[in-house]
Amino acid sequence: MSDTLKIGELIKARTEEIGLKPSEFARMIHKTRQNVHNIFKRDTIDTQLLLEISRCLNYDFFTEYSLILRSESELEVSLESESPYLGKDKQVHIHVHLEKVDQLTEDTKSAIIESIKKGLK
Repeated sequence: MSDTLKIGELIKARTEEIGLKPSEFARMIHKTRQNVHNIFKRDTIDTQLLLEISRCLNYDFFTEYSLILRSESELEVSLESESPYLGKDKQVHIHVHLEKVDQLTEDTKSAIIESIKKGLK
């Protein structure tokens, strides 16, 4: 996952994933169809609008931003330290628990795994 999150593309992918037409989505968020197409093209978005979209699409888009932050800092595990994640075989063992994992796209799942691997190098 790169530092540049294409939030509009993720929103569009989610609407397609759940079979929602742009006109239906527009009605749900009280916007015009043209506004929705503009949202799909955005790289950034207002947090209040993202919250409304997250609720309407039953998907936490804020998690996508959190994954970027975690990949930059929290997933760095030093093999030199006495970490509870370091096994006797000097292999790092990490267990990830995700809420609503069944709602994640395959691309998102792959991005999470790649972020973890990247953080361990």
